[in-house]
Amino acid sequence: MEPMSIEINRTAIENRMERPQGEYGEVPVEDQTWERPSETFTEVLGYARDGYLGGAYA
Repeated sequence: MEPMSIEINRTAIENRMERPQGEYGEVPVEDQTWERPSETFTEVLGYARDGYLGGAYA
């Protein structure tokens, strides 16, 4: 399996953020990290490659 770039959905996420930022300005961002069990990694990776943005996990 080819390694996935961290840029896979970055442009889509940035585009989604433009409207709220234009309307409300900059807001505090809370950076959170969560881990999935290794057994589900392939499934979640597939979602990202298919363009799923979910909760904006850029």
